[in-house]
Amino acid sequence: MTFEEILDQAIAMLQRRGRLTYSTLKRQFQLDEDALSDLKDELIYGQRLAVDEAESSSGPAPLGPLPQPPQQQRRRPRERHAPTSPPISPRRS
Repeated sequence: MTFEEILDQAIAMLQRRGRLTYSTLKRQFQLDEDALSDLKDELIYGQRLAVDEAESSSGPAPLGPLPQPPQQQRRRPRERHAPTSPPISPRRS
């Protein structure tokens, strides 16, 4: 299996599961340490699809999806109101 095929399968696995451990990737794809390191780098830095959670916490699942940016609140268009002024009457001559 090529590195690209492993990468595609790892991306699909991460999207399905949401989080993965490095040992799961290593076992699933029978990777040595160098190949695992390359795969981690590609997922985290190359594709920007994951974040190394071990850097920020000591949780059991060190590879998780990138946090989604907060959705921008949609602004309602400003309603334009006609200026309030007294009604205009026709001019009398």
